[in-house]
Parts: sequence; structure tokens; C-alpha cells
Amino acid sequence: MIPVGGHMLVKQSYHFDYNAGNEYQGDELSFNITVKGEQLPQGDDGLASVVLENKAGAPNWDILQFDSIKGTLNYQTSGDTFNYNFSATVKTNAINYTLLYVGTTGDYPAPGSKVIGSGLASGSVVTLSGSPELLGDIVNGKVWLVPSSTYDAGTHLFTGWDHANNLYETGLVNYDDTNN
Repeated sequence: MIPVGGHMLVKQSYHFDYNAGNEYQGDELSFNITVKGEQLPQGDDGLASVVLENKAGAPNWDILQFDSIKGTLNYQTSGDTFNYNFSATVKTNAINYTLLYVGTTGDYPAPGSKVIGSGLASGSVVTLSGSPELLGDIVNGKVWLVPSSTYDAGTHLFTGWDHANNLYETGLVNYDDTNN
């Protein structure tokens, strides 16, 4: 996903196997590439959604897409409060999870992060909804679901890391806080 105002530079090269021999020297290959760009989904009602997934971790943070571990955040993109609902299938049952905006750094230990909601997993399902006052806009923001035991809501910082139980954004969140 390319964030608002962002860009992507794609460099692609193709190399022939050096063991192929000289009989292929001078051959040419031509093809067409189609690039499809779509605006972030937002309905007429001002709602948008983003999927949170478990990921493989550094260095590539590949999505682990062939399992059922994931969540969907539906939210209103503009308003006095951040109106949302969230549902996820998680790896670890019966622990508390926190849904949070990771902050402007977008990285651990997440200074400036804000709690969106928290709750106990019922079996392997977490369901949250609410309208928290975030006291500011979110621009190209990351939203994660993390075990509550790894995040201090008082200091707004991570106190530990439990990568195996985290869900990470697959798209960035934009929200206009109309009263701040």
C-alpha cells in the first residue's frame, strides 16, 4: 500500500543464466506489465476498513496468509471520536488484547501511541467496539492488536514484545479528529 502523498519506485531486472552458453546471445524478451492502483476503500457512509494480520517478522514482515489468524478494523474516517468495531481470530485464547494506534514513529516501543480498545479473547475470538477520544488525527497510521501484558496504557509504551501473538496492519489508517 502506498500512503497518501507517498510514492513507489519499482526497479525490476531479468538475468539470463550465465551457464546458458553463447547461442542465446542477442536474443530479446519483450512483455507488457499492467499496474493497477486503487484508492483506499471508503463507503458513502464514511467508513473504511483495514485488515490486521500475523506476520513473519524481520526483516521482510511477510504476511502469514495461509492461516485463519487475522482481524478486521472498520472505522469512521472523520468525527469527534474514533468510532470503530474490530473482530479478530487470535492465536492465544483467553488473554487480554489491546488494539492501539502505534504513534507517529510507527515502531517499538511506540512513543505517542494511543489505546483504541481492549478486551478478553473469548476462545480464539476478540471482538471490540467503541468511540474513544484520540485527541488528534491519525495520518498514515499503523494499528496493531497486541497482548495487553506487553503494553502499558499509563505510559503509552510497550513493556515487552510478544510477536507471535501480535496482529499488524496491512494498510495504513487515516482519521480526521474534527474536534481537535
